[in-house]
Amino acid sequence: MKGRFLLFLAAATAGLIFAARCSPVVNYTINIYITSPHDGDTVSGKVTIQTVVSGTDNIQFVTFTVDGEVIANVDAPPFELEWNTEDVLDGWHYIRAEAHGAHITDYSDTVSVYVKNHYGIDAPSEVNLSSENEGLNVRITWSKVDTAEGYILQYKMLGDSIWILIAATRSADDTTFVHDPELHTGFYRVISVKDSFESRPSEIVSTVPIATDTLMLREVNLGGHAGYGWDRADGTGHTYSMIYPINAEVVDFYFTNFGTDYSTPPFYIVSPAYSQLSSDSVVVPPSTWRDNGIQWVSRDTAAFLLPQSGYRSHEELAEGAFYGLQTEDGFYALIYIDDIDTTSGTLKVRTWFQKVQGLRLFER
Repeated sequence: MKGRFLLFLAAATAGLIFAARCSPVVNYTINIYITSPHDGDTVSGKVTIQTVVSGTDNIQFVTFTVDGEVIANVDAPPFELEWNTEDVLDGWHYIRAEAHGAHITDYSDTVSVYVKNHYGIDAPSEVNLSSENEGLNVRITWSKVDTAEGYILQYKMLGDSIWILIAATRSADDTTFVHDPELHTGFYRVISVKDSFESRPSEIVSTVPIATDTLMLREVNLGGHAGYGWDRADGTGHTYSMIYPINAEVVDFYFTNFGTDYSTPPFYIVSPAYSQLSSDSVVVPPSTWRDNGIQWVSRDTAAFLLPQSGYRSHEELAEGAFYGLQTEDGFYALIYIDDIDTTSGTLKVRTWFQKVQGLRLFER
């Protein structure tokens, strides 16, 4: 009986080995081709990139690249993509499609196309904003474009979705314009014009004040971050210690009660330079602290325009109140008092900073 079992087992094992040796090997294939646009085509506007995909593998998705950068993945037939050529500069660009199967990947040949949307007209560069008319108006300047015959200036008010025409110049040498936004803030861009053709828009620049969400200050006697200042490059607010002289370069106001403790009201926000003229000089070391100005402003005023004058070295604080700040180097900022904790000697503030030097507009 034992011999018959061993004979059966050997036969079964041999059958399995034979089956394994004879089972077919699956060779998966994928072939992908771009059928439109064609190599060497000149294109503009929105272009449909069409492909043909075949093979034995199960296609999971097709990746489309332009100039080596992925622009989209498409996961359903007919594996085509609408490409907006306005997203790239005029000139030669290179398209490729990659078909990703369950087991293998295949790549199409590269298709070269010449994008011609703007007929060689360069977009304006170095677009900058400055203030005019005592901080009420905005001057827009940009670099001259040799390929242009003039420029179009467009403005989009905060909260709007449509760009409106605010000026059209007739010479490539006209590279400045003063705009009256009527107390509103918003966005600006410039477009070069030649004949009936337009360039791509320039970079977008803005007069919308930069908001910084709630940050906490500690009364100067606590030795923590009693100072607050705005980065002139990006407009964001940050807290700083007042015990380090090097921070004089970055602090725009600080929090104190002018006392020897940290919990006795009233509390104030104060110009950094005033620390050397008050009892806080015991805590705040001598340095070139900024001589900024502060004043209370009404809620209605704070919504649109900060005052040009009337700023003082310090202001007593009240919860829910707004304060305007005028910096020594000519910037304006707005401070909102979220919370004053007399027990812990802490202050919570939200702020807005106008990055355009000298501009007093604060619609936000």
